[in-house]
Amino acid sequence: LTRKNYRVEFFNLGVNGAQSEDVAKVVEKMVPVLRPDLVIYGVCYNDFLPSGVGQYEKSYPFPLPQALKKWFRERTRFGRFMDEAYQAALLRFGFSMDFYDDILKDFNGYQRRFGADVKRMNDFVRTQGLPPVVGITLDQNVSIGSRGHQISRIAEKLMREAGFVVISA
Repeated sequence: LTRKNYRVEFFNLGVNGAQSEDVAKVVEKMVPVLRPDLVIYGVCYNDFLPSGVGQYEKSYPFPLPQALKKWFRERTRFGRFMDEAYQAALLRFGFSMDFYDDILKDFNGYQRRFGADVKRMNDFVRTQGLPPVVGITLDQNVSIGSRGHQISRIAEKLMREAGFVVISA
């Protein structure tokens, strides 16, 4: 054991629903102000989407008022079950989009955009005299080979290409 004392201060600048472009802007704004010793970026899957675009909203061509659909979905088990079954059917028949598949197919350049954003982040951090950004994907439902895991691997590859130090999922 070492007998050194370390003082650690951690700032979580994460914003719920922010994408990689938004994170890059926060890094560029806050790193000069806070002057950290290290920048860590926790990647969520929706970070691949364009700024301002959250995980795809469920669309229901089913003729019920939105408030009623929401009430059934949030307050009853049957409503949740029907919601999930209905969404699965829409996805299966191609009537609804899934952002996981769109990211994996690089639909609308999602992977390219993310790669450019993480490069921008790391380049900026390095110009501030800091070590490379440490990146980790935050895979909430780890399952080797799943679509989420595949996106994690893509994120790790793109972060490595950008010069990050990557903690592998």
